Amino acid sequence: MNPNTGAQTRDDFEDVVETAEELLNTIGDGGGKAVDDLKAKARETLKSARIRLQEATVQARDAANVAAGEADAYVRGNPWMAVAVAGAIGVVLGAALLRRD
Repeated sequence: MNPNTGAQTRDDFEDVVETAEELLNTIGDGGGKAVDDLKAKARETLKSARIRLQEATVQARDAANVAAGEADAYVRGNPWMAVAVAGAIGVVLGAALLRRD
């Protein structure tokens, strides 16, 4: 999975939210109570979505930091095992690339 996929998804979602907010602002005051109610509901939904996005970003960052810390601790505690795993991964990738040609 591309490590930038999450950031790109977040950026795309931000663009959608901003575009929807701009659309709501340009609709104007016409349309009566039904349109006003719908605009208010849309604004609340967008506000909630933005808050959830911010919370998800913080949670993802925290989880990544925890995982990186655990990986670092494991490698420091088991350096030869880490070297062996990295070597095995290299062999598997090398074999896969050689077969692909």
